Amino acid sequence: LPSVEAAKKKVEDFNAKFANWAFRIPTWKSNQIMKKMDELLTDVGTFRQILVTWKGAEGSSAERTKEDARAKADEVLAKLNAEPPADFAELAKTESDDAVTKRSGGSLGELRRTDRVKPMDDSKFKNAAFDLKPGGLSGVVETKYGFHIIRRY
Repeated sequence: LPSVEAAKKKVEDFNAKFANWAFRIPTWKSNQIMKKMDELLTDVGTFRQILVTWKGAEGSSAERTKEDARAKADEVLAKLNAEPPADFAELAKTESDDAVTKRSGGSLGELRRTDRVKPMDDSKFKNAAFDLKPGGLSGVVETKYGFHIIRRY
């Protein structure tokens, strides 16, 4: 990746410029930094979500209680786990409270672990999404925005 190569070059340039200074970045440490950067920059996935909100959740216009929202999220998840399973995109169009993604079947598109856009700014969502293998379906994930059901493609 160009950004990883650029970062490696910056570390090398820094070390060359300050070779005689005490705060030179040790090679073993720069290797650790580059490995972590590489992991973060290449951890990419394509996701869909179904969001069920309640009155008082951030950005919600729903009137249902949190308990009713959880019950609805559990019902939606049961449909996705049924035999045969419901189509995720079609269910998102009818059941999701996210007005933006429901039109596209819940599509969040391609996301990187380092993205800071909603709902990726919530660590619970981010961890649940990136813990999934491609094709995987999460359980119900509670965030400040509501209850999410996530599918990774």
